[in-house]
Amino acid sequence: MPDCSIEHALERPIRSFSEDKLQRESFVERLSSALIDPSKDRATGVVIGLTGPWGCGKSSILNLVHEHIFENFPDALVVRFDPWLVSSGNAIIHEFLSELLGTINQTEKMKKKLSRFASHIAEYGKYLAPFADLVTPGASLLARSGSKLVSSELNRPESLHSLRRKIVKDLEEIGTPIIVLIDELDRVDDNEIRAIAQLVRAVMDFPNMSYLLGSGLITSSRL
Repeated sequence: MPDCSIEHALERPIRSFSEDKLQRESFVERLSSALIDPSKDRATGVVIGLTGPWGCGKSSILNLVHEHIFENFPDALVVRFDPWLVSSGNAIIHEFLSELLGTINQTEKMKKKLSRFASHIAEYGKYLAPFADLVTPGASLLARSGSKLVSSELNRPESLHSLRRKIVKDLEEIGTPIIVLIDELDRVDDNEIRAIAQLVRAVMDFPNMSYLLGSGLITSSRL
């Protein structure tokens, strides 16, 4: 990776290769190839931590990876998530699922192609939330009363395990690689870091999904 100290003084991350004066294209290409296997056009399932001190250009790299994937893997879905914008660690998982659904709904192509996956993810989000509900794909979280919660749980049509199997099957069949870019982990507290770890390694440990995390705290690993 380029020397972070060169960009330390810059106030804002760059958004495009046209702004890149540090010639990071080859690094971004290698990073993108680690997230998506170019020979199969599928996500590799890897979790990569992009580390470095504040201001060294991690957000710029994430932006360049986003642009590279958009231009070279037109069938991929890139989900951007900034956990520091979420009010509490308890909401991180549910806000991420809402962001995923909202990203799917941004284009008619993805909305149509991933409709079944989106429906299953919305149901999955309901059962993950003891006091919250994802009412429709892309919608915000709404609180439920205790009586409604009990009634809903008693009438649950299937188990989380069953829903996970459906989601895995969806991702295997649609072939669309899903790349999740999570930035600004430096800004969140320890509880929120644990929530992100739970999100990546337990809640959303699905095939054909890769993660790139920008932080001074996270190291590279594999699901």
